[in-house]
Amino acid sequence: MDAINGGINNFINILTGLAFAGFILFFIVGGFIYMSASGSPKQMEKGKTAMLNAVGGFAFIITARTVASLIQSSLPH
Repeated sequence: MDAINGGINNFINILTGLAFAGFILFFIVGGFIYMSASGSPKQMEKGKTAMLNAVGGFAFIITARTVASLIQSSLPH
């Protein structure tokens, strides 16, 4: 059972790392769009939306990781 828990923990850690990399990428792209908008309200809104979506997605991933950890810790060892 410990081997299964270790494998699940490794899998969750890998997915969290990938999600963090995606968060950074999309947040930077959104910031670039916002900064290069040259005062265009449409482009500024597009950049802000991209950054907010990145933050929301990462919050979702962190919440899912927490729930998975809680479920895993409640299972019998």
